[in-house]
Amino acid sequence: MNPPLPSLPKDMARHRAWRTVAVYWTFATLWILLSDRALTPLLPRPELILQWSVAKGLTFVALTSLLLWFLVHRSYAKIAAGYQSLSASESEQRASAGQLDVERSRLVEAQRVAAIGWWEADLGTEELVWSDEMHRIFETDPASFVPSFERVLQRLPDDERGRVERIFAESLAGHAPDAIDHPILLTDGRVKHVEMRWKIFRDDAGKPLRLLGTCRDVTARQAAEQALRESETRFREMAENIGEIFFSYDPIQDRLLYASPAYEGIWGRRRDGVYAEPTSYLKDVMPEDLPAAEEAFRRQLAGEKTQVDFRIRRPDGEVRWLSEQAVPILDGAGGVERIVGTMRDITAAKLAEGQLAEQAALLEKARDAIIVLGLDHQVLYWNHGAELLFGWTGAEVSGRSVRELLYQDDAAFLSATQTVLEQGEWAGEIGQFTRTGQAVTVDGRWTLLLDPDGKPRSILSINTDITGRKQLEQQFLRAQRMESIGTLAGGIAHDLNNVLAPVIMAVDLLKHRLADPSDREILEIVGASARRGADMVQQILSFARGMEGRRVEVEVCRILQEIVRIIGDTFPKSIRVELEMEAGLHPVHADPTQLHQVLLNLCVNARDAMPEGGLLCLRSSNSNHGEPRVRIEVEDTGTGIPAGLLGKIFDPFFTSKEPGKGTGLGLSTALAIVRGHGGALEVASELGKGTVFTMHLPALGHAGARPVAKVSPGLPRGRGETVLVVDDEASIRHITRQTLEAYGYEVLDAADGAEGIALFIARRFEIDVVLTDMAMPRLDGHALIRELHRIDPAVPVIGVSGVSATPPLDEENEAVRFLPKPYTTAALLSALRQMLDVPVR
Repeated sequence: MNPPLPSLPKDMARHRAWRTVAVYWTFATLWILLSDRALTPLLPRPELILQWSVAKGLTFVALTSLLLWFLVHRSYAKIAAGYQSLSASESEQRASAGQLDVERSRLVEAQRVAAIGWWEADLGTEELVWSDEMHRIFETDPASFVPSFERVLQRLPDDERGRVERIFAESLAGHAPDAIDHPILLTDGRVKHVEMRWKIFRDDAGKPLRLLGTCRDVTARQAAEQALRESETRFREMAENIGEIFFSYDPIQDRLLYASPAYEGIWGRRRDGVYAEPTSYLKDVMPEDLPAAEEAFRRQLAGEKTQVDFRIRRPDGEVRWLSEQAVPILDGAGGVERIVGTMRDITAAKLAEGQLAEQAALLEKARDAIIVLGLDHQVLYWNHGAELLFGWTGAEVSGRSVRELLYQDDAAFLSATQTVLEQGEWAGEIGQFTRTGQAVTVDGRWTLLLDPDGKPRSILSINTDITGRKQLEQQFLRAQRMESIGTLAGGIAHDLNNVLAPVIMAVDLLKHRLADPSDREILEIVGASARRGADMVQQILSFARGMEGRRVEVEVCRILQEIVRIIGDTFPKSIRVELEMEAGLHPVHADPTQLHQVLLNLCVNARDAMPEGGLLCLRSSNSNHGEPRVRIEVEDTGTGIPAGLLGKIFDPFFTSKEPGKGTGLGLSTALAIVRGHGGALEVASELGKGTVFTMHLPALGHAGARPVAKVSPGLPRGRGETVLVVDDEASIRHITRQTLEAYGYEVLDAADGAEGIALFIARRFEIDVVLTDMAMPRLDGHALIRELHRIDPAVPVIGVSGVSATPPLDEENEAVRFLPKPYTTAALLSALRQMLDVPVR
């Protein structure tokens, strides 16, 4: 349904009507006047005037009607057009109003969505109008709250009110921007932040008339900006104070955006240089590490995360290790927009790492067995020293219990472990077993390791193999015992020799005075017993002092042949004797008597080990252990020696024989003699299968001349020479005097060295030779000999002793000889004759 046409406005109708009347009046007047004046003279007759008037009147009426129609038609046409125009304009206005309502609704909704309200203020009336969104922002009730400048200012905090009024006034004056952010107080005490913007409308004179503005709630933005500021503050505080270098780099513009102050402390350079040239840091990288650092930079530009360690040299020459971690930041197209990362100084860590590596290498090179055990006794660490000692590799023992690996009886292990758990450490000696079952003794130092919370975590065990040391200690103790026994034996031997010397010499002296055969037989028994006692004393001295006799070049084959001949005649026939000798056997430098004694002793032991008979084999051959040696073996097929006794058989006075059948000095003496010759004596035995003694003696390496034995037809006699006998034993002086006088010597005797010197000074021109004991009180034999040679360097001296078998003094001096006690009459007479027969030089 179309709406009704609007009525014609009164002013428009009035004007149009007057205009039409005026036009009509003007036309009619002109027509009447002009028509009468112009046509009257032209009419011939007066009656025609009436007709003309009628015709004129009709014509006038026709013309006026036509004109009136035209005017009215045109007026009504214009009115109709005006009515149509007004109708269209009204429709358009209504459509525009509807569209405006829609746009206004959209604007209001957009303002609500955007949280933007509008307000308008009339500065003349101070009337303030605002939208519903303004009420929502200020959380006011539109029905009860009438906005005004005063009420808005009341919503501001006290410290903000003055600032807002000042900025608003400056804006009206044109001296400040038309915007402000400020907080507002809500009725419940909460605070919001709003952004106010406005436009000032002024008159032609520039006077402000009204304001149109917007208001937006920016509380969330303010909170985000505050959080961002706080985050940036925290980042800056961290970046400015932490020891690591933080950096941000723009690869597009080749511009360093940020580098933390730690750069200057680590690099030793100011940041200005790296800001000016971002890649200048590569100039300080060590040449060996530069390729890795450059490769990391290329990968960063390619969009890869990188981690690289490299060294730099600071301007002061110090070298530092750095670790760089960098992450590329990509844009929407996948290109590298920025590179951010850190660099930290890892010099201390690298040094510690190197020290740890060195320590680990040292642990692996340590000869000690270093083991780390869990609290369940399982192996956590097993170094190379443990592999060498116990025979298992680290891979083989990992995770296995050490109790089953190293201990057969784990009572000692459990006790030591309990001590570690209670006291934190344990130290001591403990027995263990290797992979092959061999027993070893270790010196253990065990320590309890704790975790960061102070709770027990594991046990560190450092074990040193002291098996060899324990054996050496046993040998040392044995040597100490032997030294003590030797000291004791030396003293006993001295006294025994002093006791036996007169007996032996008296036997030799009495043989020539007794004619009864039975008496001489008894005397022979006494002499044999004395000589047996003297031999026992010599064995003790050989064991205790390593006594050496006169050594010469000895053919070992001769000694072995003589031994085989003796044992062949004396051993039971149930024992078969064999001799195996290598051709071209080297001679040795030895005392043949002592060598004979060693071999005979070993053969006697072999005989005693074969009570039911068996095979006794003697072998000899050349060998070389860095020098020429002769190897001599004495092997039997006897009962063998138990393993537990092998370490004791060389101990003095140790014997496994029945009482009365062994002195326990045979093997100890043999060992002392062999060692005294620079050799070695070894033993190997197996129960029920026999024993092998192996002797190694240094060889001369060439065949030598055989010694020629000198045979004397009888005992040498004296020719009236005077002998000075010096000895503190009266019995020895007495028997020596009688013996020497019986064989043609004159004798002077003295009880000690001082008396001997006095006697020598008094009768030096009568004394031809001096026979002195070496061990005497007050002035011993050494001092006596030195004093005698000071008085007369050419006087012959024979030193005798029951302790030492080596010449006591001036071994190379032909005027000095040595004679061991106890000596026989023949030995004494031969020594005297040799000394007296030497021509005086």
